[in-house]
Amino acid sequence: MMASTMMKEEAQAFAKHLVRESGPLRSGGRMCLRAHVVADRIVFCGGSQGEHSLAFEVSTKERVLAHWGGYVENNGLAVAPVSGQKVSFPSASASSMGGWRTGTVLSVGPKRVRIAYRFKHGGAAETTVPIRELRF
Repeated sequence: MMASTMMKEEAQAFAKHLVRESGPLRSGGRMCLRAHVVADRIVFCGGSQGEHSLAFEVSTKERVLAHWGGYVENNGLAVAPVSGQKVSFPSASASSMGGWRTGTVLSVGPKRVRIAYRFKHGGAAETTVPIRELRF
């Protein structure tokens, strides 16, 4: 069975998850790579290598993710975090923190990352999050 291509609303929702922030750069500041939809294309922007875009109507999510990985790597950033690295991830129970928590990567799989984190008032937990939803 073939993977399906995307409609505009699906592409817009998918593009919101494609965010990759760098750590502090030698020149100061940070690099923030993002994706958004313009007309009939998903556009990757924010990198020193310029923009890259794909027609979403003829692209599957897998194809978009493959191009996103290339865009991230071409701009000198890692596609996935490594064990021990601090990352931020979306959390519905972290509304007082803008909906994001910070934790430490325990393990990295091909598509998901296992993260350990602490609650503000003590206690610890672990969760598994898709790589594409992380900020690292």
